[in-house]
Amino acid sequence: MAKQNNEDLRLLFATQAAYLDGEEGETVQQAVDRIINAYESSTNHDGYIEKQYEVATYMRDIMGSGEPYGKNVPEYGNWKYEKVERRGDGFAGCLLDTQDGDAILGFRGSESYDASQVANDWIIADVGLLNNTDTSQQRDAQEFTRQVYKEYGKQYNSFDLTGHSLGGNLAEHATLTAPDGMKINRCVNFDGPGYSDEYLKYHAADIKKNAKYIDHYQWSWVGTLLLQVPGSHYMTVDAENQDGKNYNFKAGLYRHDTKNMITHLDKNGNVVKGDKSLLSIIAGTVVDVLEVTDSLLLLSALLKIANEGHKVIQTMKDVADKVKEAVVSGFNWLKDTVSSWFKNMFGPSFTGVYEISISGVKGIGQSMETASKRINKIGEEVADISKGLKYNSLAGSYYKSKLSLLCVGLASDMVKAKSLANAAKTAAQYASDYDGRAASCYS
Repeated sequence: MAKQNNEDLRLLFATQAAYLDGEEGETVQQAVDRIINAYESSTNHDGYIEKQYEVATYMRDIMGSGEPYGKNVPEYGNWKYEKVERRGDGFAGCLLDTQDGDAILGFRGSESYDASQVANDWIIADVGLLNNTDTSQQRDAQEFTRQVYKEYGKQYNSFDLTGHSLGGNLAEHATLTAPDGMKINRCVNFDGPGYSDEYLKYHAADIKKNAKYIDHYQWSWVGTLLLQVPGSHYMTVDAENQDGKNYNFKAGLYRHDTKNMITHLDKNGNVVKGDKSLLSIIAGTVVDVLEVTDSLLLLSALLKIANEGHKVIQTMKDVADKVKEAVVSGFNWLKDTVSSWFKNMFGPSFTGVYEISISGVKGIGQSMETASKRINKIGEEVADISKGLKYNSLAGSYYKSKLSLLCVGLASDMVKAKSLANAAKTAAQYASDYDGRAASCYS
């Protein structure tokens, strides 16, 4: 399989080239120098520019001293960005001419430099992996690969495909759906998530044809998510274990960085088999997939219902506070007013009190009853969606926990609303009774 030494380092480097905004016709070294120089000559840096500079310096270190990444590989700087593709949904890929008769397709992984990219990569693309069909970025990766083969298929002896994180998932998908006749040397998914059960069933024929080219290297909990492609080579590789002391997801995401794995490559630049971290083991115990008809619709529904639920809860809280305040202050005022009136009419010894404004109190009770039914309806919709989640995954568990908390909150507010409605009804009944008693005094 290997065409040269440093095979894994070679493809790992290509994943970083995919994160970098190289320009077509530009060598990797030129792109690295351009981005570093632009950053260091300016003080106006946003999150995206900061990330580009970080990737560029990382690549410079690999090509330069090689420390602490093992043997340096300056020849990688001669690679050329032959074709670059970036799309509005967050997809980014590049074709790298490695100057040895072959080429590498690199796919960019998830980024979080601004809210838009978080939505594209972490919500629409990553959560979309729970879907039973292809995501938007997967379709982009497939189309990009077909374009590359159509334009450059005869120019190169073979193609490698690679990516880190979400990019690894896209590289696998592009490999599985590669056009007939495209000679694939290998595909490496560096710690990216897998696929849903429905996806694997849908692409069964593609898997049978091309799964043999895929290596899936995992070293953080991200690489354990969802299901692995049958027939591919899945392996936990050695990496820094920063989450060894603090088992939390922040530490797990830090471990997910390729910098923690590259320091554990062997002298030839290949991965070394390792043991799973605790977070990866935990994630692996719930590695099945959420199987839903359309995860994007599910997410939209969840957000809509959660938003609606929060609005109702807040509204109910405001209404409840106002009702409580109105009932207490109103009843106290009525009590004092009516008591004073009776004392004036019948003398200081008379202490009888009755409540008036029965229609107003009844109106409050009806409003609270309506609100209670509305909250109950939202709770039922949330519960139905929760029941529809057939499997447990790390992402699924997160959403189930959110739904569970939302259900508990809705149930609590429904009980409060019913209690207030019942209190208002009781108050109305008391008012009616007192009114009757007062009327009987004059009958």
